[in-house]
Amino acid sequence: MPFSGSTFTHLFDWEKDPQRNEKIVNARLEAEFDGIDTGLSTVSANTRERLTAARNYYVNGSTGSDSNSGLASGTAFATIQKAVDVVSGTLDLATYTVTINVAAGTYTGAVILKPLVGRGSVVILGDTTTPSNCVISTTSATAITCAVGGWDLRGFKTVTTTAGHHISADGGECLLYVRQWEFGAAANFWNHVDCANSARVWLLANYSVSGAAYAHVAAQSGGNIQLNNLGTIVVSGSPTMGYCFALASRSGGIISGGSTTFSGAVTGTRYIADMNGTIQTFGAGASHFPGSVAGTTATGGQYA
Repeated sequence: MPFSGSTFTHLFDWEKDPQRNEKIVNARLEAEFDGIDTGLSTVSANTRERLTAARNYYVNGSTGSDSNSGLASGTAFATIQKAVDVVSGTLDLATYTVTINVAAGTYTGAVILKPLVGRGSVVILGDTTTPSNCVISTTSATAITCAVGGWDLRGFKTVTTTAGHHISADGGECLLYVRQWEFGAAANFWNHVDCANSARVWLLANYSVSGAAYAHVAAQSGGNIQLNNLGTIVVSGSPTMGYCFALASRSGGIISGGSTTFSGAVTGTRYIADMNGTIQTFGAGASHFPGSVAGTTATGGQYA
């Protein structure tokens, strides 16, 4: 027989090692047999490392390489996506936070956020003081796509050209935090934040808007966007919103009010709430959102 009793015992002795066993989750062995009595030709194990402390990874588009470990600034990855893939694909977060530290520069690769294992969270950290120092700029692609929870984005400027939202959140598993952000120009007919199919996006801490879009925030098909109690959101350059600044449609919802105010001018409609979409401003009034044209409600849409 290819497996003898002693061979089988030897292969699985590692299970008796508590230190190694602690680090290995979802272990899997794949064995291939070449024929009768040829023995075991291939054994491979896919493992996840279970964190016992918070961890940092580093990304530097100028000096990094995706063949590096990413564990120090001197061995940084070159792309944000590589760091996302490593965290999503090789770690069990347990209850710890992983921070992906992104150096100043312009990153042209789209970022797709993936499912995480464990109850921890992941912060993708750019420049929270001057987000424009750390730019995600894509052509014919959405800059950031999320369908899962556990991701916290801080300190970036986003720009899209030809096609693509800045941030697309889709699906009921998605809860995405966005802080200290600058929304630059979006491709024609694409949104700064597009949230659909019961996804949730919470815009936290002050951010700014410096570029045009079809809509700044669009909550559709049960999606929910919150930009509540943020203080003053600065709008610069009088950007044009081709459809409206805030869109709630097909049972989507937007919550904005409390201490949230806007400074600066926008060309376009303030808001549209239609097809049972709701916009809640806690009594901030019809002029709460910036724009040169009054907002509208239709087909069951509500603005309060």
